[in-house]
Amino acid sequence: ADNPALPLQRFEIVGDGGPLDLASFMRLSQLEPDAVSHLVDSGVLEPLGRTRAEWRFPQRAVVRGCMAARLMRELELDEASIGLVLDLLEERDSLRRELAML
Repeated sequence: ADNPALPLQRFEIVGDGGPLDLASFMRLSQLEPDAVSHLVDSGVLEPLGRTRAEWRFPQRAVVRGCMAARLMRELELDEASIGLVLDLLEERDSLRRELAML
């Protein structure tokens, strides 16, 4: 059954679809700098670039960032739990898309 408290939001990519710098990513995902660092360290977010100054986030990462922010805020989950929950939600959505095509 669906959890109405955690619906996945739909986002539309605008502009050229290029990667976002850290400031733009934080603004769009509503994450604080420390939260982004923790999520990167735990593998929940995977920016391009090795150092924080070089980080660039694909626009599709904004959805994952927004969901992570919501899970931290509403359910007070830690980074490891957030990664697991996001992976499960993404797998569920993928299976639903496959089922819809059958």
